[in-house]
Amino acid sequence: MNASNKTLIAGGIALLVLVLGIFWFVRETAAPAPGEGSEEEQMATSEDKESDVSSDKEMSEVETENEETETEKAGRSTSPQVFPQYSSVQVSAHKSESDCWTIVRGNVYDVTPAIKTHPGGSEKILNMCGRDATEEFVKQHGGKQKQEMGLEKMQIGVLEK
Repeated sequence: MNASNKTLIAGGIALLVLVLGIFWFVRETAAPAPGEGSEEEQMATSEDKESDVSSDKEMSEVETENEETETEKAGRSTSPQVFPQYSSVQVSAHKSESDCWTIVRGNVYDVTPAIKTHPGGSEKILNMCGRDATEEFVKQHGGKQKQEMGLEKMQIGVLEK
């Protein structure tokens, strides 16, 4: 192996190390997307929601078929989700900055995480807490895929009939 080949190999290795270092740095410093975070944060959020669900005695489960999502279209999931039912009285009990539920199109959403991240400001979300906000949501976001999918991720139930 001559000196020229050794130089090329050393340069290739240095480039590989640099690329891997950049990848690691970006991965470690990137802020988690909404709904993501450490396993401890996700488990704590999950436990909080489970305690909310278990405290609502009148709740029953109902199967709802939501609009087909991009994931379902890709064939990864085709089964309908099962959500608990909540009354409007139950939803109305969740109307604070630390616990904000709302109703849009007959579905119940825990929009608490959106209070701090909503581009239009926290007041837009706080005004929806504890009540049916279908009219406001549709007027502002109706049909916009990004907002519709963001709301869909926060669904926790359906409004009882």
